[in-house]
Amino acid sequence: MTSLSITAGLKVTKNHEPNVVKRALLSLQALTIQEKGCIKFEILQHIDLSERFTLWETWENTKAFERHHQMQYTQEYLAKGMTEILYIDKLTLC
Repeated sequence: MTSLSITAGLKVTKNHEPNVVKRALLSLQALTIQEKGCIKFEILQHIDLSERFTLWETWENTKAFERHHQMQYTQEYLAKGMTEILYIDKLTLC
């Protein structure tokens, strides 16, 4: 079975502070890395554009990635509208 790698670009939305968003993302990360099927979930903040974040994720398979988006804490984070998704790249190793 082939793992799924994700690179996602996020931008802080209007009326939200990058440091507050960073704390929320780190809380999400702490829960996500405990999920069955999560191999890696890293959060990077851009140095010159503090309102931009990149997520590097690796999942055992697509189902694990989809299950992550159904988790209550993931839904709660998304409902806050703190970030907009600029892109999601779904990748696999060659």
